[in-house]
Amino acid sequence: MEILDVIKEGSIDIRPIHKTRKFLSYPHCRKSLGLEGSKGKHYLIMGASTDTYRDENNTYQYVLGERAWIEYWPTVEECQTDEYRATCKGLDTMVQEYRIFGCMN
Repeated sequence: MEILDVIKEGSIDIRPIHKTRKFLSYPHCRKSLGLEGSKGKHYLIMGASTDTYRDENNTYQYVLGERAWIEYWPTVEECQTDEYRATCKGLDTMVQEYRIFGCMN
């Protein structure tokens, strides 16, 4: 997948915007992720830095395990519909708070 934006950058994979990264999942979890056939779709993916690995070619890979959070990110057009309006508002608010305040405990 191509990284389109970074809300909070981790300490391992620095400046990944507009770079392609591999996202790996356990075989028994792939269907429940719902990412099959999602070409052209955008997602918010949050996970622990401990789930980021660098292979022998210095390419970063992200494991989508039980600590990962994946949220479909609706298009601008979808955000205008009743179905996605609340989701879009929530995502926008979360992004603003993370960019301003970072991770708060």
